[in-house]
Amino acid sequence: MSAEVIGPDITGHCTDYKNNAGVIMATKTQVQIELQPETLELFDRYHKYTGTTPELYITELVEKTLPTVQAMVDAMDEASENPEGADVMEIFGRKMAEAALQQKQEAQDSPLTV
Repeated sequence: MSAEVIGPDITGHCTDYKNNAGVIMATKTQVQIELQPETLELFDRYHKYTGTTPELYITELVEKTLPTVQAMVDAMDEASENPEGADVMEIFGRKMAEAALQQKQEAQDSPLTV
């Protein structure tokens, strides 16, 4: 089964990751994603209507979900400091609530004007 490979630029300080076959999947500034043919065809159709490339769509999706990743990493960090009494999911829920409140406050502080 073959698939197209796309690689949106995603900046950050990520280290190299390897899958089970030892193939590098990410570098410090770029991620390479293998898409199934059906997925690529769907993105091609989406692009036709919206002008949005798969790279832009995926980059925006990653950017929008970073608060979730941040909350999970922060929860794991906090739980690792107290492994006997820590519930990672409870901490994660608290971190997500804090992020939602911060996002709400930021939206109120600088409302979108049309």
